[in-house]
Amino acid sequence: MSKPARIMMTSVVSDLSEQILQAISKDRGIKYEEVKKLVDTAPHMDNEALENKLIDRLDYYDALREVVKNKVGENAEFINLLGYGFGAKTEDGEGGMVGFFTQLWHKKEPDSLTKGKNKIALIYGAGMIMPHNNVAMASPLTGTSGPILYADKISKAFSEAILNDEVAVIVFRIDSPGGSPVAAETIRRAILRAKEKGKKVIVSMGGTAASGGYWSVVNADKIIAEPATLTGSIGVFAGKIVLKDFWEKIGIKWEEISFGKNSNMWSMNSEFQGVGAKRFSALLDNIYSGFVKRVAEGRGLSLEAVEQIAQGRVWTGRQAKEIGLIDELGGIEFALSEAKKIVAGDADADVPVLHFPERKSTLELIFQMLTEGSTTASISPMDILVQQLPADIRQFYNMWLMTEMLGDISVISPLVANFDFR
Repeated sequence: MSKPARIMMTSVVSDLSEQILQAISKDRGIKYEEVKKLVDTAPHMDNEALENKLIDRLDYYDALREVVKNKVGENAEFINLLGYGFGAKTEDGEGGMVGFFTQLWHKKEPDSLTKGKNKIALIYGAGMIMPHNNVAMASPLTGTSGPILYADKISKAFSEAILNDEVAVIVFRIDSPGGSPVAAETIRRAILRAKEKGKKVIVSMGGTAASGGYWSVVNADKIIAEPATLTGSIGVFAGKIVLKDFWEKIGIKWEEISFGKNSNMWSMNSEFQGVGAKRFSALLDNIYSGFVKRVAEGRGLSLEAVEQIAQGRVWTGRQAKEIGLIDELGGIEFALSEAKKIVAGDADADVPVLHFPERKSTLELIFQMLTEGSTTASISPMDILVQQLPADIRQFYNMWLMTEMLGDISVISPLVANFDFR
């Protein structure tokens, strides 16, 4: 870095840092010197942030909505400002252009045969758990590039089922290797809200429901897994890619101007060091401790008992039943039969099953992308259309895209024989 560039960057960082310190001190009512100390001891965990007055309250998003309703009034409507120009969208329906096309093209099945009857809500969730679709879909640590389970969408589906007075039981089918702890906690909270509103929640585990996939469902009324389901994995891991040696090999040198002792904590140009390494370890300990406590609470086990089966260890469904991580062995049909017992007292009863969220037509999804998603995600109409294809055809399409990028058709040829085109 040249001398003039260093002087300029140091000056800019110094002034911006001063603005931040002064603003936080004024807005949060914390002494300037205390704010400086907090910068050097960051990042802070939830309780630390509360204790140091950086935040006002620890709670969930639905609690925030209740605070807003209490301030504005019970009749307040929450409007999605994305796509506002096309017509405001509220919780209770869609207005403007979206609502027009919804009514015009989306034909709903008549509910005259099921109206007034207790029903079962069925919610599906598959893939790596992420908070929302603004986050990256792949990680160099996990190698994840498959389906994504967005916690905000699952939470919304639970909210819709909770608001439906005819839904007595919610069956949540999950197939996930884990992901973001925040996202897993969002889904866990949705299950707790459902139970608070008097809805029974039954979880059906697919091939995998481990780590965050287990965290998210631990408070369900009943957890059912296949004998070979991979579950448990009560643990946490995190890290970063360090490219320091790589840059040296190709002759690239990085310099930085920073503010705060741990400001380069997440830099890919240096390892975790000193206080930064300690804070990183503390963050992981905090997440792990929270995970263990939630399992103990949800499964009615002691902390000591959970610690014995935790440590990041994975169990099969059959093993998980023996150690108390799940309740029963079976598939989705068994889970639905258990739900029918609760609703009608008979596993073979004719109980309506509703999908949440309600499945949308392709045209609705395209308009949703145009009015809501265009500013938050790079989703093309083709992506939406492909998602409507059967799973096997979708897999074939994705493999074809990969071979186009690799320029090698031999990658796909062994798979062709497995597809039945009709």
